[in-house]
Amino acid sequence: MAVDGQYYQIVSTSSGKVLDVVGAGHENRYRYSGSGRANQEWQFVQLPYFQIVSKASGQVLDVYAAQTNQGTPVDIAQAVVGAPNQEWMLVAAGTPLPPACSQSVGR
Repeated sequence: MAVDGQYYQIVSTSSGKVLDVVGAGHENRYRYSGSGRANQEWQFVQLPYFQIVSKASGQVLDVYAAQTNQGTPVDIAQAVVGAPNQEWMLVAAGTPLPPACSQSVGR
């Protein structure tokens, strides 16, 4: 279920760049300015965590190969309900991040 049916831009607080689906929708990257086009619009779907869905492609943000290393790329892929590498926690900017927690073991 979409949080409120709205689409949002995802903007870096450090650079002001907007998350953008590039080309045929197989990769994403930050762009310098918002265009207001569907390739820069995202919907938040609560599962209880969130899948972040591209308006342009219908694909979701996906941590590449479910890796957990710092610097692992984030791309877009077909949605898989229950895939932890496609589920996101929303945290207010400036809030300390919670410790890592595995959904499978609960710690």
